[in-house]
Amino acid sequence: MNKNKLVFIGLSVVIMAIIAILIFQSKKMEQARKTEQSIKLEWTMETMQVDNGWGFIISMNGKPTIKQDRIPAIDKKNVFLTEESARQVGEIMLRRIQNNKRPSISKSELIELGIIDSLQMPIPQK
Repeated sequence: MNKNKLVFIGLSVVIMAIIAILIFQSKKMEQARKTEQSIKLEWTMETMQVDNGWGFIISMNGKPTIKQDRIPAIDKKNVFLTEESARQVGEIMLRRIQNNKRPSISKSELIELGIIDSLQMPIPQK
């Protein structure tokens, strides 16, 4: 065989090997993408009793992620006075997480919900 044929055969083998590697990597990446999509995040929220009141826990796939044992967004360390008020705030934060938003709540939202008054004191629920 002449030198040109050997070079051509050698280049052909190298190119075919590169193509085979690229196809293999492409399939591997597609499989990883499918696996990543199949992992579903399941967020849950449950209320909990704390000293003299209520709080809530938000979990991801059963693992506690946020433990809120007092009313958020206020300077004072007050617990929720009722389970229902803890549930309301927990559900708002849970929905925000599920919608890929920041899980926060403002003082004005807490006032609108009737959980605190304008002095940031918890309001007893009726």
